[in-house]
Amino acid sequence: MSAQRFCFAAALLMGTLPALKSLAADESVIRDDSTTRVSLRVQLEKGLRAMRPVEFRFLNEVLAQVKQGDLPKELVEQAFLWARQYPAYRVQYFEKALRALAKRDGIELVTKVSSFDPGFNTPGVSRTATRRAAKSRFSLKLPFIGRK
Repeated sequence: MSAQRFCFAAALLMGTLPALKSLAADESVIRDDSTTRVSLRVQLEKGLRAMRPVEFRFLNEVLAQVKQGDLPKELVEQAFLWARQYPAYRVQYFEKALRALAKRDGIELVTKVSSFDPGFNTPGVSRTATRRAAKSRFSLKLPFIGRK
């Protein structure tokens, strides 16, 4: 029985080694002297529980500004830690805090998208065209209803 356990443990270890190597080679994991951290992208996306495409676009714009040096990383981390205390809508709390902190420090935070955007009001598409398409798609056309 002991030999079976040893073989199982060895097989399990051999199966996980390639996964650990690929995880270490990934840019999302950062290894320092004796610590392992994740990148700021992973920290924001997973920690704030971003789900909608507009939230990912907003976070990408923030990360681009951090990479360019226009936005301090410490400011982003401070807003991240504040937004994590809320159980829902973390990206929206993050955006609100980040804009307030940037304004306080005199930093201009310019983004093309906002996490507060519901995502269904796209430029170039009128509301009536959207309503007509939804109505024709989801309504039943019964000829005998509505006639007198």
